[in-house]
Amino acid sequence: MTDSTISRATTGDIDGVLPGDGYSIKITQPAIDDVDPDFFPEEEDRDDDHLSSHTLGHVHASSGIRRWNRHGILHEIDWALLKLNKDRLQPYNICQGGRRFCLGAPNPSQRAIASKLEKPVNRRKYTADEDEYPNGVAPASELGGMNVHCFGRTTGLQGGMISSVMSAVRIYHRKSFSRSWHVAGQFGVGGDSGAWVVQNGEHKVVGHVLAFCQRNKIAYICPMEVLLEDIKRTLGAKRIFLPGSREHDELWGKCGEKMVDEVAGRVRGLGIVDSAVDVREAMGRSSTALDVGLRAGMMSGSSGLQGTSQVSLVVGGPPPMPSPVATSAGPWRHGLSTVRDSGSDKENLVPLRRSMVRGEAALEMSMSVK
Repeated sequence: MTDSTISRATTGDIDGVLPGDGYSIKITQPAIDDVDPDFFPEEEDRDDDHLSSHTLGHVHASSGIRRWNRHGILHEIDWALLKLNKDRLQPYNICQGGRRFCLGAPNPSQRAIASKLEKPVNRRKYTADEDEYPNGVAPASELGGMNVHCFGRTTGLQGGMISSVMSAVRIYHRKSFSRSWHVAGQFGVGGDSGAWVVQNGEHKVVGHVLAFCQRNKIAYICPMEVLLEDIKRTLGAKRIFLPGSREHDELWGKCGEKMVDEVAGRVRGLGIVDSAVDVREAMGRSSTALDVGLRAGMMSGSSGLQGTSQVSLVVGGPPPMPSPVATSAGPWRHGLSTVRDSGSDKENLVPLRRSMVRGEAALEMSMSVK
């Protein structure tokens, strides 16, 4: 671990949310400022009406803002995992209009995903034929010079090109520099933070928008491979991959639908921000282990679950309880604010694409941080 360490007490760090501790942090889609004001009958009931009608889910865990020295490169880490409400789930991630950046006919995996979507799909101006389904992750070492596109909350569908080399960048009130890829394009402004950046024609997620430089008109991104590795370390998972990926299809074929449905019932759909966690090793072992909740001690590179070594990832939502309205205060303010702040690097935690986590043998955890 000498070349892969997590920063501690670094100036500019912001605490995250421990797994299972974010039940009271409600996430809405669309954000309250994006709803037509005429939707709310009474101004004094606006917040309550918005939560009752537009709740997407709640925060399950988050990284906060911290750094990770991975193989000698210092990355800014900022992600969140959401537990999504069942009626807001899609089995796969959708980038509406993404096929405009792809040549030729859809490949077999894209066609297969299209046939499995939950209906109806909430559409904007793009047709079903223009849908793209990101189902892979681009290696962090191969991003230089890549042509990409992004569907941002503010800018919509836009294209760009990643820099040929990484840049030194100082963000989040830091006093020192970290390294980041930057993208020259038309996305990344306030409100786009957290949006996925996808490789043209390959349907691979490159990373997500981290910050924007107003002077140079470039967006900084964090590689998705780095983010998923950090999530894996944080949750003590064995593997993480996207719904519809080759790894997911292999596990589906091996485990069978009956076993998948059994795990789905026990897991109760843990919604995560754009990824999937493999719980294959739980199959064939004591099923009671699947009812254990995530332990707080798993944060920041904990090597496993305290008192439970039977499964690669033990999942379970927190018990139902009355939940206060989330406010913008708290340790997750900068990276995961539910209130729009046009002057910050991070704004709404509001996915543009409904994404899902399904409790299959490979527990699919789609994450969309916005």
